[in-house]
Amino acid sequence: MWGIYDELIAAVPEELVVTECMIGLYWTLVRSGGVGVSLTMRKEPGRLNLGKITGVSLRELASNIKSWNNLRAMVGLAAINAAFNTPEQLAKLLGHPLTFQEHANAFSHYIEQVRGKKVAVVGHFPGLEELAKVSQFSILERNPNPGDFPDPACE
Repeated sequence: MWGIYDELIAAVPEELVVTECMIGLYWTLVRSGGVGVSLTMRKEPGRLNLGKITGVSLRELASNIKSWNNLRAMVGLAAINAAFNTPEQLAKLLGHPLTFQEHANAFSHYIEQVRGKKVAVVGHFPGLEELAKVSQFSILERNPNPGDFPDPACE
């Protein structure tokens, strides 16, 4: 069950340490060379109780992704995102340097790749309408609009 998370945690370089962690109203941020964000679960009960976070191993913080406490898991996800969100790491994973696309709408760039396919997007983002016109399209959303699926439907 935890396989993909274990692989992501193991891929976080051991030498990285957390230089900054902020939990905001909408987004949680972790910085360690790269910057990672995740959605802040504002409606979740409980306390975080992570102690002092700056100076902690990024890999250790990332292991919180496996917590059943959503507050801890959101910090773990932001930590994983911080590890991979660097130009060098992305180039290594992609096998080539990054190139920048000049598309104002990131989703329009993928129109031909998703044409006629089943597509699900987590979150109701602006600009998704174009994808819906060319694919079997679903949106998973914490606060669903008409036609969206609530996020528990991801199972």
